[in-house]
Parts: sequence; structure tokens; C-alpha cells
Amino acid sequence: MKGDANGGRSVRWRAVTTLAESSRHDCRSFDPEEASPADAVANGVDPLLGEYVRCCRDGIRLSAVERSLLEGALNDWLRAYATARGLPGFEGTAFSVHELAIEYARAGDTAEAVERLFRGR
Repeated sequence: MKGDANGGRSVRWRAVTTLAESSRHDCRSFDPEEASPADAVANGVDPLLGEYVRCCRDGIRLSAVERSLLEGALNDWLRAYATARGLPGFEGTAFSVHELAIEYARAGDTAEAVERLFRGR
């Protein structure tokens, strides 16, 4: 697995932290009462999942901090998705980015993968 000697950070550290930060910022301005669940998937979940899948595909091992940043942003968007769908909310980190990636591999579609996660709760 690729990484670097910079405190356990991966070579994707900057990209991951920038994505997670901008994603959380975007999620704070997302109005689940006005927007559709599909918007939460397209604008929030999909880019985060894409970064994780790209790292896995390229053999890049993310640090625990990097995974935590992705998962924090992912769960923000999944809460927004749940609210937009009228589903029960949740606190903290209910889903890991790895769980979502597994469902994505099974479904081949991010929206379907998100649906499967919530059905499995």
C-alpha cells in the first residue's frame, strides 16, 4: 500500500482533508427540507465515496485520521439525506465509508448503495 513517512498520512492527505472540509461546509448550507435526497447523494455522498474508492483502487492506505474525516463528512450528508427522505435521524458516525464502498460494489450505483445502507439499519 502506498503512503508516505509524514506521520502516517497518505499521499492523498491534502486532497482528503480539503474534500472533507469543503464537503462539511457544503452540507451545512444544504437544506434537506427544500432539496431532494438525490441532491445529498450527488453533491455530498458521491464525491466522498469516489475519493475513498479511488484510494483503494490505487493501493493508497488512508490513515485513521483521513478515514475519520471522510466518515464525518459522509455521515453529515447521510443525516441530510435521511432528513430529506423523512427517515429517522441518527447521531455520530452510523456508517463507515468502507461499508458504503461495499454496498456500492454490490449495487454499482451510489444512490442504491445509500438505500441499502439505510435498509440494513
